[in-house]
Amino acid sequence: MSFLRWFLQRLTGLVLAVALIIHIVVLHFSGDSPVSCQAVRERLSNPLWFVFYIIFLSATLFHALNGLYEIVQDYKPSRKVNLVLTVGCLVIGLIALIWGIYVLIAWVNWLC
Repeated sequence: MSFLRWFLQRLTGLVLAVALIIHIVVLHFSGDSPVSCQAVRERLSNPLWFVFYIIFLSATLFHALNGLYEIVQDYKPSRKVNLVLTVGCLVIGLIALIWGIYVLIAWVNWLC
């Protein structure tokens, strides 16, 4: 594992731990129980929360796909398998990130 990927794996793990705690506290212990679609929409209308969830999504995707990539690297894959894995992780990550951002935008503008 390169130092950069190693460092980013640890950094995204830390970001995920903090973001998950914030998400759970705000979503489940803020007094808005049960959580309503309108409450989520109002929260996502705030640019800071919107950016928070994009960072949360990005960190989750990188952490998961980089972890998968490194697990497969432990088995010393062939160059072909390594290329397919690299391209596959990048494509899946980008598609999931674009889709996730689209859902956040849709939630603010069209849902509820």
